[in-house]
Amino acid sequence: MQSERRTKKSCCRARTKICLLVSSGIFLLALGTVCFTQANRWIQSIINSQLVLKPSSPIYEQWRSPTVPVRTQFYMFNVENPLEVKQGGRPYVSQKGPYCYRVYQTKKNITWNKNSTVSYNRFTKYVFDAGCSCALCDPYTNTVTLPNIPLVILSEVSKTYPGSSVIFSIIFARFKEEFFKITTVDELLWGYKDPVFEFFAEIKRKYRLSFLPDIDAIFGMMDNNTLDGVTTTYTGASDINRAAVWTVWKGRPNVGLWNSSCANMLNGSDGMQFPPQTSTKDTLYAFFVQLCRSMRFVYGSQTTVHGVDTLRFTYPKELWQNASVNPANRGFCPNGCFPSGILDASVCKDTPVAVPAIVASEPHFYQGDPSLVSNVGGLDPIKEEHGTFFDIEPHFGLPLHLSLRLQLNVNIEPTKYILQTAGVKEVILPIMYFNNSVSVDASTASTMKQVLTAMKAVPWVSGTLICIGTIELVIAFGWILTKTRNEEKRRKERLHVNDERRPLIADGEFTRT
Repeated sequence: MQSERRTKKSCCRARTKICLLVSSGIFLLALGTVCFTQANRWIQSIINSQLVLKPSSPIYEQWRSPTVPVRTQFYMFNVENPLEVKQGGRPYVSQKGPYCYRVYQTKKNITWNKNSTVSYNRFTKYVFDAGCSCALCDPYTNTVTLPNIPLVILSEVSKTYPGSSVIFSIIFARFKEEFFKITTVDELLWGYKDPVFEFFAEIKRKYRLSFLPDIDAIFGMMDNNTLDGVTTTYTGASDINRAAVWTVWKGRPNVGLWNSSCANMLNGSDGMQFPPQTSTKDTLYAFFVQLCRSMRFVYGSQTTVHGVDTLRFTYPKELWQNASVNPANRGFCPNGCFPSGILDASVCKDTPVAVPAIVASEPHFYQGDPSLVSNVGGLDPIKEEHGTFFDIEPHFGLPLHLSLRLQLNVNIEPTKYILQTAGVKEVILPIMYFNNSVSVDASTASTMKQVLTAMKAVPWVSGTLICIGTIELVIAFGWILTKTRNEEKRRKERLHVNDERRPLIADGEFTRT
């Protein structure tokens, strides 16, 4: 009896262990499967919720007024052979710089709208930073020799207004204007009072020459302490993929300056935020105020920023192609199309008349028509130094490192009755280029890396849970199988023993005999 009781207790304990092992195995297998299929989605949904633009969002302060250092390096071109150029020779330029400026940007008059959009006006200020400039770079004393850009602009204006070239010629002669002018870097960048522009404005007012355009007496290549214009973007509350995407600029749902509806579209953000879960197959867009147009980016390569894996997006070569090569760009030719690599951004300037005197390109005419480089000595386009790129962490859609590079050029064409341009060959001559650069610090990258490490660990953790659960189930079923076999064996043995103890002749049979 005691032996049977012990056997029953042993069997009961064994069944309990088997039940626990099976339950644990099924639980771990299910948990691992759910973790493998859903955990990254949960983490991504948490990331997405933090990327929505709102006052309580973790990224709000960075969005409103970035503390991550934003710097602009200016490189100036100096014409080394001005006398030869005036006689029809090929210009040769040398590069000076970088003249580095810290950029401070703040979004003002922020208004949260009911349709999941936010309106604001971004203020931008440049402050010279000697620490990131070249050793001898002093914008207040360093000078450059370049074409007299106000003269070139007025020469272009004269083509629009018949007879005005005679007036301009008289003005140029009075002020003894030459085709080349020496200015300091600071004057060229931020402006100086040009005597010709000033006098032009005076005679226009004095003689009531209303047919002539208004021209500011201050001329400079860049603007400082300026506002971009009231901008409305999506917050991402209704669709995270549209967070920071522009929808209205200066009261318009489109640019309204170019020659086609496609060219006038407001596509993308300001380049500081892109859709999360960015992939190598995506095409990204960013709207640049300096050009009054949206720019397109495609995947180029994989990169790493402070140990965080990123995807590098760059301009496709089609973006800068002439309309004869890429008909889709015809809308960006307000004054006729230039060679590939040149964008006529004259319509972007707040002037009464748009003349193609200043045109944009990539630095050193990178990705431009080969003739642009061959027409100017001293240029050497290199992708790594002159291409624009965004290194984007794909899960967040945030650029960890970027370089936005743009070159400004003067379009020189001889003009009838303007003696200063006589003898000068047609050429698109570089004036300067700038590199807007942003790079997050190691601390910010480390915080992001912790979240990404958790996402990368999910497959391993899930696999471990699935393996442990599977092993437990195998052990449990093996145990059950072994126990079943042992019980069957013991049953057969008992039957065999009983057969051996049974008498060969039954008692009744012996008696009858």
